[in-house]
Amino acid sequence: EVVTKALSPTVAGKGATVAATTKCSTYSGWSRFKSVLGFTIYKFTHSAKVCSNGSKVTSHSSPTYTVSEADYTVDNWSVVDKSVTGVNTAKSTSRIQVKIQQCVIKVGCYGNNYPTGTIVGKANNTADISTTVR
Repeated sequence: EVVTKALSPTVAGKGATVAATTKCSTYSGWSRFKSVLGFTIYKFTHSAKVCSNGSKVTSHSSPTYTVSEADYTVDNWSVVDKSVTGVNTAKSTSRIQVKIQQCVIKVGCYGNNYPTGTIVGKANNTADISTTVR
């Protein structure tokens, strides 16, 4: 019979190392941009996968995004800024900003919006999520 046990620091003895458990979670945030009349112009969603071991963030994926529920004025969108900082520290941050152009046929384009998503992953396997649409 083979019995496997996890070693605790006292059982492991002097000089033994006990590996920290790494947990990974995917965090998401979203917000809708609405007209002055309350109609949805678009929904911006962003997400990132963050792994941490209780003392530091071990990995933080590049942020991704979707634009959905777009009304007829949304012509196109593109990434303006995307970054990840702070991996292997107690707190990491991903940020993504998208430019969304609004146009009307025969009138032309009349506005740009810059939705931004930020995810701050923490070593204790939690995150702060911020999503703004303007």
